[in-house]
Amino acid sequence: QFEKPMRTDTLKLKHGTYDKLDDDGIVAPGVRVSGEDIIIGKTAPIATDSEELGQRTKSHVKRDVSTPLRSTENGIVDQVLLTTNAEGLRFVKVRMRTTKVPQIGDKFASRHGQKGTIGVTYRQEDMPFTSEGLVPDLIINPHAIPSRMTIAHLIECQLSKVSSLRGFEGDATPFTEVTVDSVSRLLREHGYQSRGFEVMYNGHTGRKLVAQIFLGPTYYQRLR
Repeated sequence: QFEKPMRTDTLKLKHGTYDKLDDDGIVAPGVRVSGEDIIIGKTAPIATDSEELGQRTKSHVKRDVSTPLRSTENGIVDQVLLTTNAEGLRFVKVRMRTTKVPQIGDKFASRHGQKGTIGVTYRQEDMPFTSEGLVPDLIINPHAIPSRMTIAHLIECQLSKVSSLRGFEGDATPFTEVTVDSVSRLLREHGYQSRGFEVMYNGHTGRKLVAQIFLGPTYYQRLR
């Protein structure tokens, strides 16, 4: 049963705190939790003939089977899902949200399977910047494109730039009527280079980089 266990009638309570549970035994979305905090309160009935190694008294009718957070984890409760399975039994899932600083070796991927790991990290002031002062969050190796042939990755980058300028939601799904030429025409109308190239400057020296640099918003996800 999902509930907030009480010491008066429940045996074997865990070390973590139960204070963050609501009366229904579930932690509410938006609550900050840390190591060994109880996030799902559950109890199970004790058999009438069980003595629980001599710990049981007449008032103890339940045993604690709550789910704590791992001792090494912390974060904010993002979402709580309550539903029933095919057998009609209730179950609960709690999704956590935490902020992690990317480190060397962390793996990322775009929505088109363009995966890669961080090879080096720079401070923001050392990163290259555009004539408008924009600093990229991520610089990918251009050899990743011909090796994996993720063409829609490039189209998303182009179309996202147009979408941010015009304030509409773009669709970069591959193998549709969206073409590079149609997106290039829209970029040109807004005063940008048609293929998405930008003039950038060295973050260390401030000198103009003599290269064509493809820049634009692209969704990336961190892989576990």
